[in-house]
Amino acid sequence: MSGLEMPPSGSPATEHAQQLAALPLRSYLDETVVPVLLQGLAALTRERPENPIDFLGNYLLKHNPRKAGGSLE
Repeated sequence: MSGLEMPPSGSPATEHAQQLAALPLRSYLDETVVPVLLQGLAALTRERPENPIDFLGNYLLKHNPRKAGGSLE
């Protein structure tokens, strides 16, 4: 499924998306972004790359838990 396709109505993915949409902003970010972002920032401080923005962007793409192959180590 591409990022533009919606899962079938009533599917667990649709229900989860609706639950996320109903969360307050802080809870939404804590549930979806903060865990992988904190890990990316920790890796950034360990490695101190020449281009930190590119490093962090690549880290987030590589470790996206919603894509196949992504992990929250």
